[in-house]
Amino acid sequence: MAKKLKITLKHIWKKFKKTQVIYLATIDAGKPRVRPVIMIHHDRKLWVSTYTSDVKVRQIIKNPNVEFCLHLKFKKYNGYIRGFGKALIIKTRPVRVKMARAIPFFKAYWKKPDDSSFCLIQLKLRNIEYLPPGNHPKVIKLRVP
Repeated sequence: MAKKLKITLKHIWKKFKKTQVIYLATIDAGKPRVRPVIMIHHDRKLWVSTYTSDVKVRQIIKNPNVEFCLHLKFKKYNGYIRGFGKALIIKTRPVRVKMARAIPFFKAYWKKPDDSSFCLIQLKLRNIEYLPPGNHPKVIKLRVP
């Protein structure tokens, strides 16, 4: 008999590295648009930084509903974390300053947190699906408070 997994949000948060490539889906004219982006995990919050002029920013302004998928691998097994929620464009200066310091690659793209081409996006999740890599075929669905 397969052993039952007891998975909590705390367990899932531990799976996130400081930075990792995710596949982020936005909506454009009713159609999904998916692209790889670097997601930053800082203070148990998830962030994406990009250029203000990027098409994904315009899509988020029109429709903030997003989904992402993070591929997980353990030995020969694959799994994933999928997050569903809203993308919030953050304009608050103290948050932008804090995140500019936390983003390891910030200075390679922007000079300062007030740079008008710097767009900071927070991913506010409502739900997470987690498929642990391994011999566990069941997807675990969790609501994010």
